[in-house]
Amino acid sequence: MSVDIVLATYNGDRFLDAQLQSILAQDYPHWHLLIRDDESCDLTPKIIQTYLQKEPQRLQWIKSGESTNLGILRNFNHLLEHSSASYTFFCDQDDIWLPHKVTASLAEIGQLEAQWGKDLPMLVHSDLRVVSEQLELIHPSFWRSHHLDPTRDALRHLLIRNHITGCTIVINKALKELALPLPDSAFMHDWWLGLVASAFGKIAHLKQPTILYRQHQHNQVGAQSQKLRYLVTRLQQPQKIREYYRKTPKQAQEFLNRYGAQLSEHDREMVSAYCGCEKLAFCAKRKLLIRYELFDVGLARNLALLSLI
Repeated sequence: MSVDIVLATYNGDRFLDAQLQSILAQDYPHWHLLIRDDESCDLTPKIIQTYLQKEPQRLQWIKSGESTNLGILRNFNHLLEHSSASYTFFCDQDDIWLPHKVTASLAEIGQLEAQWGKDLPMLVHSDLRVVSEQLELIHPSFWRSHHLDPTRDALRHLLIRNHITGCTIVINKALKELALPLPDSAFMHDWWLGLVASAFGKIAHLKQPTILYRQHQHNQVGAQSQKLRYLVTRLQQPQKIREYYRKTPKQAQEFLNRYGAQLSEHDREMVSAYCGCEKLAFCAKRKLLIRYELFDVGLARNLALLSLI
């Protein structure tokens, strides 16, 4: 199996060495790592160069020649365009991959392809262990700490909220080719890939964590608990949550523009209705959400959604 790992870096010198070591320690050795740095001003480029000298056959530094900072979405898009493998893994610069990550993910996506065929877009993702900067355990399950249900991967679920963590996923070539290019209106690469896989392919998940998800000052929001305090804090910041939910129809509109003709009649009607929900009156919006079962995860989030969209 040909495997590419795409790693987008930016000012990641604090943790990059440990991440690269964890990739080298994978029990599946047949991978190729594509790295693109987004104009880091720390020691990240030097670390990359060091590893390129150590592993010239397995590492490739993608240099686009552009002098501007692309941002994470365009960075991953650029990397995907250079990936030619049958399977592509996504990697963040500050986590730790557990040794079985590649093997377990390939086994799962292989089962999907054995059942449905390699021409169908496929995505596999997993749970994560939440750890501190020093890799001390904070919570054994990101899904449980975040009150997420990975089985909620239907298109109607993913229109509202992304349940797929990008640094855990692997996709097959069919999904990559269908999803590219990643639009600027997408929230993030993982969300867009999830939408495409849900509508036209299959999504599977691994219950066991494959990553130590390191929490620090730049990403701590990602693993905050989603208990009742979510509702309290969010309703105290209505503008912030309103802006979040108002962005989701814009992403849905981009999805509809690109794939509307390929969607089933029901899915096309549902996505189209969601795209126009902002223009509806209060009661009409609620009827639309109920009609298509466009609900978020958990009571707190749904109350926020119903109250603020």
